[in-house]
Amino acid sequence: MRPAADSGLVLVAAAAWHDEHPGGANKLPTDFARFLARRGRRVAYLGASSNVASTSKDAVDGVEVWRYPSPRATSPSVANLQRHWRAARAIAGDIHRESPVAALLGHAPLQYLAAAPVCGAARRCYAVHSPFVEELRQGMAGSLTLRQRAALKAAAVVERRVLASSQIVHYDSAFTAHLVEAAYPGETAGKGIVLAGWVDATRFRPPAEARAAVRRRLGRPWQPGTPTFFTLRRLVPRMGIDALVEAAALLAGRGLDFRVIVAGEGPCRAALEAQAASLSLGGRIAFAGRLADAQLVDSFGAADCFVLPTRALECFGLIVLESLACGVPVIGMPVGSIPEVMGQELSSWLAARNDAASLARRMEEFLAGALTAEPATLRARALEFSFEAVAARHEALLLGTLARGAVA
Repeated sequence: MRPAADSGLVLVAAAAWHDEHPGGANKLPTDFARFLARRGRRVAYLGASSNVASTSKDAVDGVEVWRYPSPRATSPSVANLQRHWRAARAIAGDIHRESPVAALLGHAPLQYLAAAPVCGAARRCYAVHSPFVEELRQGMAGSLTLRQRAALKAAAVVERRVLASSQIVHYDSAFTAHLVEAAYPGETAGKGIVLAGWVDATRFRPPAEARAAVRRRLGRPWQPGTPTFFTLRRLVPRMGIDALVEAAALLAGRGLDFRVIVAGEGPCRAALEAQAASLSLGGRIAFAGRLADAQLVDSFGAADCFVLPTRALECFGLIVLESLACGVPVIGMPVGSIPEVMGQELSSWLAARNDAASLARRMEEFLAGALTAEPATLRARALEFSFEAVAARHEALLLGTLARGAVA
């Protein structure tokens, strides 16, 4: 469907194209770019890629996708920042000279800030998926080195400039809005709006076959007949997988029958596997590694319950909605935006505190049948965030045709 009036070229500045580099921060801008193209809008998308040796451009589902080589220096790195900046600025300049940019939507700070000065009078809207400085800080363990402290200061300068240069600052959750506006009150005054992300409820839906059949089709490590918890996370400290392993040990110590499948990769995998082994959980927990995108829906459908043990900085929680859309309940920590996404009706599925014992208590209640929800109820919550409805509101916000009060 073509919009009533062509509002000009929309440029989406993001970290990467989701098809090449999966992840929530890339999925939202990629989905939105495709949505705008389906609506008949002219859309260009720029981001880094580890699959190209030089700047490239091609058309994907009506979107003009520009890629530049991902910098490869060890992070944090000033050289990486400079390469991102120069490449994004050059691409944005080429795009704007060929066809003036009417609206610039940022989903990654460096790419957006580099593009903004060369896009003329474009409407500038920045989407904060996660505060840049806090995201960087969460990846730093122990006492900070001089290099790490310098990286945090540089990130704060970038983040402040991103917010100051934007006309609209868009947050996926009230939690994120509070974090950012408390840190940068002057740069965000009068600009902020909370508008949640979305879930593709057409793709994510309850399986057509029995759960046991899905498990047999997926094969190892799935096993028919055993109550199974599932999680999919990047294996880094803030995701709290160590708390999930500890919770599993508590349940095993009570003689309960269950299994935990952990999908995902990350620098903590070896330590987590060692933790599970030290707690004699070899038969109770399996680390499945990286999950192919094609297996994602089936993996939700094979699970009895999804567990989200995030320790800190969960700024939206798309994966909660994906699980609920599949009719699979979610046990989560009372952290970040997780309570917002779960909603009041599912608040009993949140752990009482952000610790392994509280998580284990909810998991035990589920195994005992004391914590239940109908799949239709779970899916109904996810449908409140359905893609087409929410994406249309994002479009109106970006193009300036929707009043703030209509989406707040």
